[in-house]
Amino acid sequence: LSLSMWHPSYQIFYPAFGMVILTISIWIKLYVDRITEINKKKLNANGNNSKQLVSLLENVNASDHFKNLFEVPVLFYVLCGFVAITKMESSLLLIGAWVYLFVRIAHAVIHVTYNRILHRFYVYFFSCVVLYSMWGLFMLLLLFL
Repeated sequence: LSLSMWHPSYQIFYPAFGMVILTISIWIKLYVDRITEINKKKLNANGNNSKQLVSLLENVNASDHFKNLFEVPVLFYVLCGFVAITKMESSLLLIGAWVYLFVRIAHAVIHVTYNRILHRFYVYFFSCVVLYSMWGLFMLLLLFL
């Protein structure tokens, strides 16, 4: 697969597709974890309302992370769309988008595995710095080009 095959104004979508794949992966892990815990604890999923049932679950990292993927990452999706619409793609924005994706993957792995909060915080903070820097660069490109 050659980079020259990709239309330049659409390269920004590939890291966004990666974020979608990450979100789907966490969603699958969320349901695998929940079903496993419900079966292991022999909880009556039919007899409880969903809030009662969720309150009995202990393995909630994937659930928490799934919610997290609909917070700051929304700004990433919006930025990717704006970059494509305006055709303001730059190498720095593309590199930033790929870095953001890989850092978010690292954040997800930390959150759904050993979940050391300080490690997670550093990775989360770095992902935000990357994203906000991308927004700053995009705004500068719009203002001066």
